[in-house]
Amino acid sequence: MRSLGRLRIPLVILAVVLSVSVVSSAGSLSFTADRQAGLDVVDDADGIVSLDKTGEIRKGSNDALLTEVTNPTGNSVELEVRISGTDWSFSPGPEQTVTTTSSDETLRTTVDGSSTVEIRVNVTNNAAKGDRPYDMTVQSPDFDWEKTPTVDIVAGQGPPDGKGPGSGDNPACEKSGGNAAGCS
Repeated sequence: MRSLGRLRIPLVILAVVLSVSVVSSAGSLSFTADRQAGLDVVDDADGIVSLDKTGEIRKGSNDALLTEVTNPTGNSVELEVRISGTDWSFSPGPEQTVTTTSSDETLRTTVDGSSTVEIRVNVTNNAAKGDRPYDMTVQSPDFDWEKTPTVDIVAGQGPPDGKGPGSGDNPACEKSGGNAAGCS
């Protein structure tokens, strides 16, 4: 029995050393696991910032809708839209500022969270027909977004009230696709 008493002390020390090493190794335990992620390409209207662009605007239109920008996030974003050429110009709304150079105009505004902003333009009667690009930039603390959409400037006259693309006061222009007499 005496030999068992002598072994107790080394056994207790061994048990303490083993328990300390198990506890300290648990703190540095690591493992690797696979993580799933997905990325989808969406239409302009389904993105983080939604873009609903107008397909066409008639020559001679005033205050025509170029695009709507919707910000579904909870944070405000800064929007900048730039157009080139002297035959169209912005028709700024409230809280929208326009800077003009010799051949460009830049509109700046803030799009608050969960809101929509309309961007409107005036198009002269002598504007060239065809696709017209315009640059858009959205900046926020969380992301930046740039796009160059286009709008088709079509023949005819703007509507009598000056709003939107409309058929204007010359139905012959509408029927002929802008090729009838008097269509610009």
